[in-house]
Amino acid sequence: MSAYNKVNGTWCSENPFLLTDVLKREWGFKGMVVSDWGAVHSMVPTVNAGLDIEMPNGQFLRGDSLLLAVRRGDVKEPVIDDKITRILRVIMWTGLLNPSLRRIPRSSALRNTARLRAKWRTKGRCC
Repeated sequence: MSAYNKVNGTWCSENPFLLTDVLKREWGFKGMVVSDWGAVHSMVPTVNAGLDIEMPNGQFLRGDSLLLAVRRGDVKEPVIDDKITRILRVIMWTGLLNPSLRRIPRSSALRNTARLRAKWRTKGRCC
């Protein structure tokens, strides 16, 4: 997850040194990089820096704007391909497409969280 703050004058969500050079290349991180809630400030610098998903609602990383940026050449298709690969990899690892292919064990904490959410939903106090 990227952070709200700036590092050396660059927003963390727009920082290619942190997100791509260090996290993805040097450390070999294969998952997806998600923004902290409301920590995205622009579209093109954020996409090109290596952020994969904007939370909570995609104010800047929107399909129509992103498509236009790709058509203008501001964002290269391989950048988009990498994001899709990372997002789909996490979906596969977690078994969302096919539970029999899950690579991450479903812990009791996850089961408890799901049970609590269901309980809170029935009482109107949760997501």
